[in-house]
Amino acid sequence: MGTAVPGITGGPVVREVKGRGRFQIRKVTKADLRKAAEELAADHEVEAEVIDPRTLRPLDLDTILESVRKTNRAVVVEEGWPHGGVGANLAALIQEQAFDYLDAPVGRVTGADVPMPYSKPLEQAAFPHPEHVVQAALATFRDV
Repeated sequence: MGTAVPGITGGPVVREVKGRGRFQIRKVTKADLRKAAEELAADHEVEAEVIDPRTLRPLDLDTILESVRKTNRAVVVEEGWPHGGVGANLAALIQEQAFDYLDAPVGRVTGADVPMPYSKPLEQAAFPHPEHVVQAALATFRDV
């Protein structure tokens, strides 16, 4: 009657790309990221790999860097503010440790740079949505 407990390292690849992929996306919600990845594949012929890192400390940077080496692009998605957040740190780590593999600058999608609203509709508007992820992903192909 044991319960399987996933390890805290080795973040799973939520949506893997077969063969040569395009880029990777970080976590906001898995459903939102899957929706963005499916829209990219269906509407823009861009295959996206989605990784859920599970934890930040320890961070499974090897899985992230392996994805960048495979896809040559990265888009970091987080709900937090754009300055001084986890996404900024992840983007810096990717840029520093996988620079030679990147075909475009690391893209970032964050929450709005505003104090978090109390109103539920305004709060929802402050968070990133799949269309923001799609726009950021496509921006990594702008000069290609």
